[in-house]
Amino acid sequence: MTAEKDFIVRIENPQGFSSGLIYSPAGQSEEAYVFTARHALVGDNGIAWDCNELSVGFLTDNGWSEYKLHDGDVILFGENNASEDIGVLIVKKQFLPVSLNYDKCPEICLVPAKVHELEITGFPKVVLNQLKRTLHHLMPLKDRDYERQIQIEVSDPLTGEYNDDNLVEGYSGSPVFVKVNDRYFCCGLFLAYETKNKRILGIDLSLVNDLLASRSLPLLSLLQIETDPTVLEAAEKLNENSFRVLSRIRDSVGKVNLPRTEISAAALEVIKNGKLAIFTGKPGSGKSAMVKKILDGLKSDFEIFAFQGEQLDKKSIEEIFADKPFCFGISLSEVLDSPQFGKKKIFLIDSIEKILETDNAETILDFFELLFKRENITLVFTCRSYAAEHLKIRFLRQFPAFPDFDVPALDAAELECIAESYPMLRTLAKNKSLLKVLQIPFNLDKAVSLPQNSVKDDIDTEARFKQIMWEYVIEGREKESDPRKRQLRGETFMEIALKRASAMSAYATVEHARADILHELTADHIIDPEPVYRRSFAAAHDIYEDWALTRHIDSNYLQYIAEEDNYGAFYDAIGTAPAVRRAFRIWISEKIQAMDGSAGQLVKSTLNDSAIQNYWKDEILVAVMQSHYSSDFLRENKDFLFLDQFKYFIRIIFLVRVSCQKPDFSLLNALDVDKRTQVYHNINLVPYGEVWANLIEFIFLNLNLLQPQMRLILSMLLQWEKGLKKNGPFPAEAEHAAKILIWFYSNFTSGVPSGQGRAKTENLENGILMLFRLSDFVKDELKSLIEDAFRNKNRDADFESTDSCPAVCGMGRP
Repeated sequence: MTAEKDFIVRIENPQGFSSGLIYSPAGQSEEAYVFTARHALVGDNGIAWDCNELSVGFLTDNGWSEYKLHDGDVILFGENNASEDIGVLIVKKQFLPVSLNYDKCPEICLVPAKVHELEITGFPKVVLNQLKRTLHHLMPLKDRDYERQIQIEVSDPLTGEYNDDNLVEGYSGSPVFVKVNDRYFCCGLFLAYETKNKRILGIDLSLVNDLLASRSLPLLSLLQIETDPTVLEAAEKLNENSFRVLSRIRDSVGKVNLPRTEISAAALEVIKNGKLAIFTGKPGSGKSAMVKKILDGLKSDFEIFAFQGEQLDKKSIEEIFADKPFCFGISLSEVLDSPQFGKKKIFLIDSIEKILETDNAETILDFFELLFKRENITLVFTCRSYAAEHLKIRFLRQFPAFPDFDVPALDAAELECIAESYPMLRTLAKNKSLLKVLQIPFNLDKAVSLPQNSVKDDIDTEARFKQIMWEYVIEGREKESDPRKRQLRGETFMEIALKRASAMSAYATVEHARADILHELTADHIIDPEPVYRRSFAAAHDIYEDWALTRHIDSNYLQYIAEEDNYGAFYDAIGTAPAVRRAFRIWISEKIQAMDGSAGQLVKSTLNDSAIQNYWKDEILVAVMQSHYSSDFLRENKDFLFLDQFKYFIRIIFLVRVSCQKPDFSLLNALDVDKRTQVYHNINLVPYGEVWANLIEFIFLNLNLLQPQMRLILSMLLQWEKGLKKNGPFPAEAEHAAKILIWFYSNFTSGVPSGQGRAKTENLENGILMLFRLSDFVKDELKSLIEDAFRNKNRDADFESTDSCPAVCGMGRP
């Protein structure tokens, strides 16, 4: 077995012996480099020894093996022994008489800047140059007679017993080692010894690359290393935390390691080419798994640091890293400045949406600002789609333009790839509702691990699928025969999830939970213990927590609404923690999807109850508008929406314009780099979702009733127009939009009051431009409108504000 000191070699020339270090920069390299003193390669007369006069000796368990240099070997050395006393031999590994594991070879480095002890190992004359001897307790000094010199103070007893000749002869050329955490690094070579002041004189390795460059040979990497124990301990804590965070991310579906090659390649470019990359997607879509695989491939080029979003929820940066599991004795800045992390760095923050639940926003801003200022740091976030824009607005405005990378659900080809190992998927995927669930990698991973008869093809909703998952995954139905114990597993996990959500803390303690239940849930990777004391816990995946919180909401629904018809008590019971409100969105969306009749009653009763907080009403309206149920809801509840001066109609328009839009980055790459950031933070938001079409149809069918909301409707249509493609076909609702505009301007030019005061001039003009854009749908109506506009221009004072109308009419009359 090869050890670090096995790479110390003996150099023999006609005048005697010296020592050296054999080194290879990579295990696959064909060459090995021998570093030694120049005067070991050059005679006293200044003439270099011939190849056949030099040999490299290896001491192994079997004794000495010698390698005679060949004509093809390269010999390099400095110009003199005074200030360039260093030499390099380059030999082919295949011709050496010994086989060494070069992965164990000491690395070569610059002389560390901080205080550190040194060691020197060689073949001194005191043991007849036959055995290795090490000088210990060596301390570097700041004195030097020339730029590359190393001066070392000696306190090893060996130096007091022998004169300088015995030490120098044989030791000369020996590697000077720095030992850090049981790893050896060579930072220079022994050259001479001053007996009177017990001082070793050496030379660092910086001249080596000058010698290689003089022959146009590849240069070697000289590391910068850290020797401060406080920094090294902090670095170890960072790496331990990163390992824990990444280890909890599952990156396969069952036994299938799905590569997602094209998506991963595009994601890799996003990480490599920017300061910030945000990977968004639905819960369980594989965001973290994909990023984990990508970062694993970047380890040779980047230092990887991983955090969970909730780990940043502290009152200050100092507190984040002073507390467990980090316990730094220094600041994060000092750690990042260390040569230990000389490579570029990637900070992964997994599930960063968790910080939106924090009260410590200033800490987050300070942390991101600290990292942003460092040129060699890239931030990588995984984030649920719903939280991405909120995250950017609240925390990330200082960063350059960074469009999201949305991780899609699995496509048909990827599902078929997994079905080759799990054929039952083909049957399950025939159910369209279940197919949507199985396209989420997290759900699919759980489904393929269950007994075949447990996931039946009659499951037609996501809620039903979750019920089965809860029984088999959380409660352990397959492995646990005792129904009471299964129930305890579910109750214990539910308590952990609720306590963590209510306290908005990273982990929660359950006082009376059975130790065996906690142990089983941990062993099954359902919960993760707090990494230091391991007495508090959190869900091992956000989706598990969502399952628990939606069950909590559903049980309260059954108790307070289904049985008691008490809506106020229901909302009071479920709580208002951000995680609960997030779960409520999931729960109400599933209820709407199920179309069991109770959803409509829940929506109406909630909206009608003045005692219920408005944020619950908004949550319900957003869920309805983002669902397939939006069209039916608008049609069935027209009278209700128009009550109280159109109270809920106006609220729906507002919520749709806020929650049913997404940023449009399509033109960002066409801009100059220096303009992208400004444009990004004022980026165009475009409509998404079928609610826009449903809302436009609803407005069109009720135009006579909506006359008082003319201005609001125009403003909404102008927002809808931003989603129209420049040269693409118009969507189906465009005809209704055109007819609404005709109705609006017909009323406007005929003097019918809008009920909301005068519309903005800019909106009026932009509305005219949109009407001409959609003119193919209303040619005759538009012609009549233009003629009326010219006839009524002098009569209608409001119309005078639209000075662009005549010009537009002249340019674009159909």
